[in-house]
Amino acid sequence: MTSKDGEKTPRRIISLLFLLALSLFLNAVPFASAQEDHPALSTGINKIGERQAIVFSPDFAASGNRRFYEALGFMYLESADWHFVLREIKRFNLAHPEDSIQQVFFETHGSNGNGLKLQRSKRRTAPRSYISLGALQEHLGEAGVKKAILTACNTGRLYRPEIYKKLNMKVKDPTVLPATLGVINASEDFDPSSSSVVLVRRADSRIEQTSEGKYDELPASVRQALGLPASSEPFSVSNMFIQMIVKDGGLQLTSEGFVRDLSSLKESEAVNEAIFQSFLHFLDDVANNQTPPTRFDHITDGHNQR
Repeated sequence: MTSKDGEKTPRRIISLLFLLALSLFLNAVPFASAQEDHPALSTGINKIGERQAIVFSPDFAASGNRRFYEALGFMYLESADWHFVLREIKRFNLAHPEDSIQQVFFETHGSNGNGLKLQRSKRRTAPRSYISLGALQEHLGEAGVKKAILTACNTGRLYRPEIYKKLNMKVKDPTVLPATLGVINASEDFDPSSSSVVLVRRADSRIEQTSEGKYDELPASVRQALGLPASSEPFSVSNMFIQMIVKDGGLQLTSEGFVRDLSSLKESEAVNEAIFQSFLHFLDDVANNQTPPTRFDHITDGHNQR
């Protein structure tokens, strides 16, 4: 497991505790029906990421990420430079208006809720950049993106009015390291309430966690559909990403409000493993066209009020 803004630890199965958690989780997580709004269900596993992008901070992206996510249909971006990420999304949408990116998953650090951070490593001199939510909303709006999914730690604190448009880089926090590649803040005249871009976060601000799997853990049907080898090549995937993809009815999302308190809440190792196994189960069902029914709690598109 990787706790964003934390340390990476290996996944391991915890015998009876894990099996119980997995059983409870799979029974509690309904899957989407073919009639609902999920691109994979009507067009196949290679279209799960259709018209979507996923952005990874390099320090917790595994070597097999690009091949894995691109096989699922996502535009994959991995960089420590927010300028590069935003430029590539804008460039793609300008060149492909009929297939433009409409939703982006941001697998980044939250700097304890002090700013969205991309970095190569924790070294103070490592390539690193930050962006405020207002700036992200402003630039994604210019690119034509409609929704951003924020999977960073303590995302609720990122919505605080005093840092929503302009980050405070003088804050005393050990996770706020030198911005060697710069800081992007919103324009002074930018009005978040007039933006059509929805910034989505988990309703309870917490420590977000990421699992590292391997290609050979994927069911054979999934590897065949995605054109992946049965190798030990690793890929990383966050709990929140999985919960959105499998349409976990227990995942509560919001695009409003803010949180001031720092939270250390996170899932147990057994629940983390159950979430990861639910992802493999879902992909196997989609690859075999056997996805069972479910419902999905949609975020209502609207303006973010600040």
